[in-house]
Amino acid sequence: MPQKILVIEDLASIRELLEILLTKKGYAVSLAENAEEGIDAAKKEDPDLVLIDRSLPDADGLDVLKKIREFDKRAKIFMLSGLCTEEAADEARALGASGYLDKNAGMEAILKAVSDALA
Repeated sequence: MPQKILVIEDLASIRELLEILLTKKGYAVSLAENAEEGIDAAKKEDPDLVLIDRSLPDADGLDVLKKIREFDKRAKIFMLSGLCTEEAADEARALGASGYLDKNAGMEAILKAVSDALA
């Protein structure tokens, strides 16, 4: 059974690109475009890894991280942002994130982090 990844990202182009690339790598991918959908999907689908956009239209990604951690301590969770700072990464890790990924670093960097985390 393939490992499950949930992508919570409001930008359709990034969400769909991640779905294509992760599916090609053999993962089962679910998508959510906002915090509410993402939290519901995390409850229903029990993903192995979650990618959460830091800036969602209906919530801060850190709030989504906190809510998912309330019911899921097992899943690897990575924050995604176009504005990565060490302070933001430290804050996310303190809340239970496995890492903080810079969207500007490119899809290969994101795929490598996912692959390493699920290895």
